[in-house]
Amino acid sequence: MKTLNYPELLKMIEPGKNHPILINTLSNTDFLKGHIPGSLNIPTDQIPQKAPQLFAKHDWIVVYCANTKCEASHKAAELLEKAGFTNVYRFVGGLEEWTQHSKYTCTETPKAQTQPKRAA
Repeated sequence: MKTLNYPELLKMIEPGKNHPILINTLSNTDFLKGHIPGSLNIPTDQIPQKAPQLFAKHDWIVVYCANTKCEASHKAAELLEKAGFTNVYRFVGGLEEWTQHSKYTCTETPKAQTQPKRAA
């Protein structure tokens, strides 16, 4: 399983780059309390059903949860890899590490919570 720290995640989401799909794997309630801007909310238990409908197997996907003690993103990454997704990363520090460095989180649901499946 590929992992990322905060500087590596920042590099992936630099302006002008094709951004990875960011997935917050916590509950909707936790998602609405705060999440990384641009993130989608797909709780871990919904990954097997939703991911194949929303994403192509080659899409770059970054999953994260609350912090290093939270295992939701680890499980989500395993489920995605088992389903055949090939570019899956886990932002290990999660929202806690993000807020330690960035201080900027969103508390609103994105207008479109899903992205169309990209062409293969």
